[in-house]
Amino acid sequence: RPKDAAGLNEWKEHFTNSTLVVSDTLDVTDQYFSTGSPISSSNWSGYIANQISSTNPWVAVQGDFRQPAVTESLSNATMGSWVGLGGHNSDRLVQAGTAISFSSTGSKSYWAWYEFIGVSHSNPAIQFPVAISPGDVIHIYVSFETANNRCDFYVENQTKHTHSEHYVLGEQSTSIYYDGSTAEWIDENAGPGTYPLFPNYGTNTWSSCQAYSKLQTWYALGSVSNNPVLCNIPNLMSSPTSTSLANGATTFTDQWRAH
Repeated sequence: RPKDAAGLNEWKEHFTNSTLVVSDTLDVTDQYFSTGSPISSSNWSGYIANQISSTNPWVAVQGDFRQPAVTESLSNATMGSWVGLGGHNSDRLVQAGTAISFSSTGSKSYWAWYEFIGVSHSNPAIQFPVAISPGDVIHIYVSFETANNRCDFYVENQTKHTHSEHYVLGEQSTSIYYDGSTAEWIDENAGPGTYPLFPNYGTNTWSSCQAYSKLQTWYALGSVSNNPVLCNIPNLMSSPTSTSLANGATTFTDQWRAH
């Protein structure tokens, strides 16, 4: 959510007709704490939260971080930091975040984006008009509104006091793209290629990691069944510094390990 008054009012107005409960103070419960075994991945690093139950899936997710910097020189490489719904138990995924991209000549750019992916609908990431620089404090929010079959994507640069949002409305945002069985906070080696070099981002500390259930309750990442995700295929390239979260934790740190 925006921190400045004008942005917060606009954010609240935008979600007035949604199924989500918007308040200045989130009411977070901590009844379902459990950290499971690490999950191996070829490109994800971070944490996932598992749904409360099949009848109470996740419908929103949010998280904050300070934009990592990559100082090394690479070509044709991309590293993204994002929150999302789905993508672990199915090929359906709605997500938003930031990215660091290197062109074929080695030029580097930082940018904000959102994306919605389905089994047969591999849409490209769409750039948000939000300027991103290393060290900026970033807030990301993604939701699925069950009342009107709408996916909302929101990225705010709290350092530069700018934000942007977009929504996907109607049938295309439901069974094609949405999967509420998991919520994610991920640093991703976005390619190209099967096992591309993971850009050296150092560390990325995530905070305010919370997910919102269909029955209208916010949960801290550490208050629900969760799993750390290690980018370790074929080698350990990135992973959380701890593979266990304290009950009620909303913060963790991802760390680059190797190319």
